[in-house]
Amino acid sequence: MKTYLVGGAVRDLLRGIVPQDRDYTVVGATAEEMLQRGFRQVGAAFPVFLHPQTQEEYALARRERKTGPGHQGFAFEFGPDVTLEEDLGRRDFTVNAMAMDGDTLIDPYDGEKDLRAGVLRRVSEEAFSEDPLRVLRLARFASQLGMQCDPHTLDLARAVGERVRELSAERIWVETSKALVSSRPSAFFRVLQSIDILRHFLPELSALVGFGTFENTMAALDRAAGTSLRVMVGVLLEHTGDVRTIGFRLRIPEALQRFAEAASTHGHRARHWRTLAADEAMKILREIGALRDAEVIEDFTAFLDADSAPEASRREFYAAATALARAITGQSLVDRGVQPGPALGRELAREQIRAIAGLLA
Repeated sequence: MKTYLVGGAVRDLLRGIVPQDRDYTVVGATAEEMLQRGFRQVGAAFPVFLHPQTQEEYALARRERKTGPGHQGFAFEFGPDVTLEEDLGRRDFTVNAMAMDGDTLIDPYDGEKDLRAGVLRRVSEEAFSEDPLRVLRLARFASQLGMQCDPHTLDLARAVGERVRELSAERIWVETSKALVSSRPSAFFRVLQSIDILRHFLPELSALVGFGTFENTMAALDRAAGTSLRVMVGVLLEHTGDVRTIGFRLRIPEALQRFAEAASTHGHRARHWRTLAADEAMKILREIGALRDAEVIEDFTAFLDADSAPEASRREFYAAATALARAITGQSLVDRGVQPGPALGRELAREQIRAIAGLLA
């Protein structure tokens, strides 16, 4: 029985990044032996075990073969005779197909070379072509790692074509959401458009290619990079049409849809917030949810900034809107020690008037 650190953790270590998660492959063991050593099994068809102390994941080395459509249409074979190289050979990209035995790198598919070159390259043509999810992962890793796609791998991804329809909407959303919070979210959509895949799940965005709106959307996404997923969804959907239609198709969580819809509806007016009437300012803050959650103001300000609102202007808006939200909820009075009673109501009304005046000054 031999244990190896594998996958993204090895890739990150070679990049000088402390891995957030560490996954291990176990060679030469059976499920029964893992259980006897105190590991807890969390998968049936795909045996994965949790370490009794660290709770890190340990998977038995496996072979796999295609048995049906989609991401889950595979049968797995486990056994003490499965080698580490066989296990790594079914992985998606060479940079994810490396292992470490202590300080010794095991790299049968030249992943370190591709990592240094900044290239995403498939490990096996067969394995890559059998799983349409790997097309989305190619685009997602391009956005997360800032790497270029190997041309031959792009050709393979293009050949997969409409088979991305085999993927569930939930699975597509998982990959899209990870790309949206990456360092270069535009790369995800550009890669998918370049291989004619984007039209299958975001035709509204694909239809903008060739027009200034597409480039404006990509630029806005990259300007907003590093903010929350809520902001990123708002920026994406503001430029791509009916929020509810796209949200339902991609199974975007309801709370994210509500923010995107409100932000898209009120974004244009809020970018000119000094021209608003008091009741209009209140309506915007109420409908984006700022009076229930102060963090929404920060996100709404970042949403406005994605379209190049001047820094000073958006900071002023943030400060004024935060003051107003605190006044509306009474938090500013609590902070000042005003006690409950008739005086609190009168002071709250005065505080709200001052805050509205400050927002619109």
